[in-house]
Amino acid sequence: MYFVELYKSMNSKNVASSSVQPPLELPCEPDLLQLIKAFTPQLEKLGITITYEASQNSMVKVHTVPSCMLEKEVNEVKRGRKPVIAELVENLIREQMELCKQTRGASGALPKTLVYVLNSQACHGKIHL
Repeated sequence: MYFVELYKSMNSKNVASSSVQPPLELPCEPDLLQLIKAFTPQLEKLGITITYEASQNSMVKVHTVPSCMLEKEVNEVKRGRKPVIAELVENLIREQMELCKQTRGASGALPKTLVYVLNSQACHGKIHL
C-alpha cells in the first residue's frame, strides 16, 4: 500500500522531503554533475534539492532528502548503528541519474534505493510519506 501511495505521489507531485542541516556534502565526478544539472527537476520530484559551485566540481551540497530517508537515519542512530544517510542519498542520486540518462528523463519507476528504505521502515514500524 505504501508503494502505491508513493508512486502516486511521484506522478502527481514531489515526494515529501525534509531539510538536512547542515547540508550533506557528497563527492561528484564531472559526468555525474552534468547529469544532475540536466535532470534537476527529476531529483526534486524525489525530494532531493542540490546546489553546487561552478568552481568546485568535486562536491555537491544536498539540502533536502526524501523524508523516509531521514527517518531511516534517525532509526539507525537510535539503534546504535552507523549513519547511513550520505550513502543512501548518494546511491539514490546515482541510480536516478542513470535512469534519467537511459530514458532521457522520462521515468515513472520507483528507484530501488527508495524501495529499500521503505521496506526497511515497514519492518520497523509506520511509514510517513
